[in-house]
This record gives sequence, structure tokens and C-alpha cells, in this order.
Amino acid sequence: MSTSGKIELRTLIKASAGSGKTFRLTDRFIYLLLCGSEPESIIALTFSRKAAGEFFDAILCKLAEAAKNEPDRARLEKEFGFSITPKQLREKMSLLLGAMNRLTLGTLDSFFFSVLASAPLEYGLAIGFDLMDESSAREKWSLCLRQCFEDSIEESPYLIDAFAKARAEAEDREFFPWMLELATSFRNFLTQCPESKDWGAVEQLWPNDSAWKQLPKNYDPLIDAKQSIEWLEDGTAFFEPPLTSSAQKKIVMALEEFRDWRPGAD
Repeated sequence: MSTSGKIELRTLIKASAGSGKTFRLTDRFIYLLLCGSEPESIIALTFSRKAAGEFFDAILCKLAEAAKNEPDRARLEKEFGFSITPKQLREKMSLLLGAMNRLTLGTLDSFFFSVLASAPLEYGLAIGFDLMDESSAREKWSLCLRQCFEDSIEESPYLIDAFAKARAEAEDREFFPWMLELATSFRNFLTQCPESKDWGAVEQLWPNDSAWKQLPKNYDPLIDAKQSIEWLEDGTAFFEPPLTSSAQKKIVMALEEFRDWRPGAD
């Protein structure tokens, strides 16, 4: 069997969903089989388990169709650049089915998990670690949050009270789902900025034209908060459309709490 080199050894396929990437990849898998590669030596990875299962089915279906239909076989011969017999295709189907339990047709996550699991200590991981799916991860997050509240029961009411004030008019007022979402987003921020010295660093986090960098050096936010409260209460501050009395009271309450707040205070 001689090849014409029509399928390159290394190929990058960049295309949007539904444009035929799987079709091209199954052709490549079959090409490698016909060139003598063992099925278990070929690694084919996708983003989802569903796609991985469909990939295997697509390979078998394409082999079967080409084995019994001349037009399908002719298309593969034209694509690969060499002649193919039905017998060869049936043999490759049998070889593929016999190696099912040894195939590497799966997801990117599962493949890299197997690599890490082969030598976890070398990668700084504990022996027996596992890969969690999204639902398991959220369950673990909820367990950690509940443990945190149980360990700091004296401080919990302050946070719950703050949550009640912040979400007073929201439709969704469940505390733990909101806290879980908050913790997840903070974890993502921590991943992006792990150095604590950079947290809140105006010079590094904000562009030069941001409002934070236009404030005078001797600016006192507490004096500003006091002035804002006075303007709200005496009607100096003007809003369009006008604030409702309820909204105005809540803004005043927020400014008063900001005015009286001190770092480290309850």
C-alpha cells in the first residue's frame, strides 16, 4: 500500500461548530488505521463525552459504509491517495472493535487526568485524587461554605444581615446559592491575581484615565459621604427621574454605614 501524502502528518483544523471537523477527523483516524497504526496508539480527544461517543460511532459507520458501498470507498481512496479493498475495511473494523477497551477516544479532561493519575506525586497531587464534574464541584463548594459558617457562627449574623439589606428587593433571596456564586467568582479573581500585594492596588488595577486616579491627593471619602447625606436630606441633590423616598432612605443608610465604617471594625 503506497500513500500519496495527501493527508499531512500534522494538521490544524480551525472551524466553527457544525462545519465538518468531526468528518475530517474520522477520515484521519481511518487513514492512520489503513496505514498500519494500531487503534490504541491513536489519540482522539474532544471537549465532551457525547462528542467522544459520537466520534467512535462515526468511525465505525464510515468503515462499514465504505466496505459495502463503492461510492463511499471511492471517496476515501480519492482522499487518501491509495486503493482500498472491502476486505481491508472489514479487517480494520474487527481490529477496532477488538481494541475498544484500549482506545483513547475521550475528552481532553479525561486524557490529562489519566496523565496526572499516572504520577500524581510528581505533579504535587495526592494519591487517589479525582476529577469532579460541575455538580460535584458545586456540592463541595456548598459543604465548604457551610463549614465556614459553622466555624465562625458569631460572625455569620453580620454577613447574613448585610445580605438581607443588599437583596431586600431582589426576586432571588436565597443566601447560600448567592454566596456560592460569590465565592466562585472570587476564586476566579484569585486565580487571575494570586499576589495579595496587588489586591486593591489602584495603580496596577485601574487605567490612568479612571475616576479613581483623578481624585485629589488629600481627598477624604468620609467628608464626601457626609456632604452627600446633607445634600440628599435638604434636597440640594437633584436626580432625573426623581428618587422615590424609599430609594433615597436606602442611599442615605448606605452612605451612613460607609461614613461610620473603619477597616477591621464589625
